[in-house]
Amino acid sequence: MSVYGLFLFWLGSTASSVALGYNTKGKLQFFVRALVLLNAVGIAAFVGCILAVVFSVIGWGYKTNKYVGRTFNILTTYMLGTRFVADDPAGYLEKTTPAVICVNHQASLDMAAVGCVFPTESVILAKKELIYAPILGQYTYLAKNIFINRSNRASAWETMAEVGRLLVQGKLRLFMFPEGTRSRQNNNEMLSFKKGAFHVAIQGQIPIVPVVVATYSEAYSSKYKRFAGGVIPVKVLPPISTVGKTLDDVEDLMKQTRDVMVKTLKEITMTQTASETKKTI
Repeated sequence: MSVYGLFLFWLGSTASSVALGYNTKGKLQFFVRALVLLNAVGIAAFVGCILAVVFSVIGWGYKTNKYVGRTFNILTTYMLGTRFVADDPAGYLEKTTPAVICVNHQASLDMAAVGCVFPTESVILAKKELIYAPILGQYTYLAKNIFINRSNRASAWETMAEVGRLLVQGKLRLFMFPEGTRSRQNNNEMLSFKKGAFHVAIQGQIPIVPVVVATYSEAYSSKYKRFAGGVIPVKVLPPISTVGKTLDDVEDLMKQTRDVMVKTLKEITMTQTASETKKTI
């Protein structure tokens, strides 16, 4: 079969899977849409590789993530019936630079959530192993994102210190998931925060911008094999200053950030649930 034939086969099978995902329920819908999600990740990463090369040539290297994020958000909206909607009326993300942006970490759809709010001149901190992932790893590298060796604690802290300097010098924004791993929560809570993001922020005297994604376990849950989709709000909160703080303040800053994020998580999830309830009455 020719390359063109393979492309048509992939296109047809993907379109069929998307349609099937909209017309099934339960575990079958979950597995079909999980396959579509992999396709969406591949498409977005492929687009990212192309954009990263082009943008590097024209001096837009750090803009890549924004456009790839928007692409992925659009793909999940139409291919998976899952739409993340940003709420940042004051424009905190675009106005605050440099910044450390802290986002709660739930499941595989978090990158679509981040995609709907990604501002320009932004990077992500990724584990070193990701660079070996086909297409996705190449995109992450070409988009000038930052890799960290988590298995080497000394190396990780050295990277954090360098990251702070890089953000200040380049007036960049760094996206981080302070929980460190996916919570897969369904009770409007968050895991304990790790210190990395707060070390970076304090060492560079960089403000923290909290971003809260509403609980979406009803829309997607690998644990319960659920992928019904839906509309999920993403709330951007006012920046938290780190001016004058020292590393002795890490614990307090971490608690302050987590408290306001958990409070907001409960609020926006409850508002979303109340709105959906009204629609069914």
